[in-house]
Amino acid sequence: MDSLTPMLLVFLAAAGFLWFDIVRAREVATSASKRACQQCQVQFLDQTVRLSGMNIARSESGNLGLRRHYRFEFSEGGADRHSGSVVIGSGRAQQVVLEGTASGTVVIPMAG
Repeated sequence: MDSLTPMLLVFLAAAGFLWFDIVRAREVATSASKRACQQCQVQFLDQTVRLSGMNIARSESGNLGLRRHYRFEFSEGGADRHSGSVVIGSGRAQQVVLEGTASGTVVIPMAG
């Protein structure tokens, strides 16, 4: 019974870290999406950011890590809905794409 306690603590710590990492990545994606929408003068539709994919990729420094892909929605005039995407890697937004705007697809590289 006593040998289960350390294993349980390690499991709980790992689960807590994973939960924190997932929440933090979604917050980064939401913030980057909002900034990109403000920059392009379109309306970010709240509560639409969702994880759409994940893969392993190398960072600029050459380290392996998770690259997450999120989708969100925005509106140009209030009555329409368009899709956008944001790529999160190394804990920061790398790129935001706004699809179907009046000026076509807009790709916004993100710095930090």
